[in-house]
Amino acid sequence: MLRNALNKEVKVVLKNDVEYVGRLIEVDVHMNLVLSEADEYHNGNKRASYPYLLIRGNNIVYMALKEPI
Repeated sequence: MLRNALNKEVKVVLKNDVEYVGRLIEVDVHMNLVLSEADEYHNGNKRASYPYLLIRGNNIVYMALKEPI
C-alpha cells in the first residue's frame, strides 16, 4: 500500500508530536521514509523546511495521504 503512495504528498506524525508534510519518494520494509520538500510542524506552527528528510519507521505514529491514491 505504501508503494502506491510514492510521489504523493503525505503527513507523518511522530511519537514526539512533531509532524512532517512532504512528498513521499521512498519507503522500505521497516517503514523508513524519505520525503522531499518536507515542512516540519510543532503544535501546528511551521518550524523548518528540508529538501530531503529521512524518517525512521519506529518513530512514526501514523501517516496520512494528503490526496487520494
